Amino acid sequence: MLLEGLWALVPEAERERLSSAIARVQDDWDGVDPEETILRAATFTPADVDAATQRLSEPTRAVFRKLLRREPAERYPSALALQEALSSVLRERGGYSAKNAADEIQAAMRRAGEARADEEDGAQSAFCVDAITTEPSPP
Repeated sequence: MLLEGLWALVPEAERERLSSAIARVQDDWDGVDPEETILRAATFTPADVDAATQRLSEPTRAVFRKLLRREPAERYPSALALQEALSSVLRERGGYSAKNAADEIQAAMRRAGEARADEEDGAQSAFCVDAITTEPSPP
């Protein structure tokens, strides 16, 4: 859908707020235009969520439906609640362990590092799995 079509879906009262949000993040997105992403997030519908998740299991789809509700009070109240819902889905599937999760995270980080290394300045900025930490950076 063209940007004009997305803007047409935005209620008049919300257009100024969205325009301001787009302008605020424009420089932070490092050469990527945030307009389409923000407009799509502002205009998606439950039907869009259903279409995007149609290949997932019903329990997983239910998690996404709740996660992507328009009204904040209808979403998960915390990241911990979301984690518990996703963990429950994985437990129901069986055979999914902490090692499986760690292996998936390692593979995703490796793919991200490889993609970054393929970029123009990637040789200088590609991250190494060994350098990743959860500790805060020193001030």
